Amino acid sequence: MHKYTFFISTALVLMLLPGTLFAQNSVPTSDAILVFEEETYDFGEVNNDTVLTHVFKFQNTGTDTLFIKGVRGS
Repeated sequence: MHKYTFFISTALVLMLLPGTLFAQNSVPTSDAILVFEEETYDFGEVNNDTVLTHVFKFQNTGTDTLFIKGVRGS
């Protein structure tokens, strides 16, 4: 029984070790800083068929180029 447990433990360590050793930081760092004039806007009560628009003004106050890869509403 001890040989079986040792074998399974060793196999798990060997399978997980390469991912740990060769893992890279997947979060790129940047000196871009996105600053919004306002982060929320309340439209109040509106009918379902009403088309709503609002412009959120923002500025990159950092020293690096800011790339916006996607946006979503809530």
